[in-house]
Amino acid sequence: MARALVKAPQIILADEPTAALDHNTSIEVLRVIEKIVKKGATMIMVTHNEEIARMADRIVRIKDGVVFSIKENEHPSLADELEW
Repeated sequence: MARALVKAPQIILADEPTAALDHNTSIEVLRVIEKIVKKGATMIMVTHNEEIARMADRIVRIKDGVVFSIKENEHPSLADELEW
């Protein structure tokens, strides 16, 4: 992830960025993601963790390759508010 962020990209694609990480390290990664998004970058993230998905301002659910739900989240959670 660090290499991807060096040039301050406008769009970041992240596939399970917290996979195989312990809870504390996962929170640190999510805090970094928060900072990047606050600076104006767009983050497209794949996650199976419903709690992490609460950070998104838009949640797209896909099952068997088909979009079955798109939801706007007017009050995204902060990394420090997540519980799992």
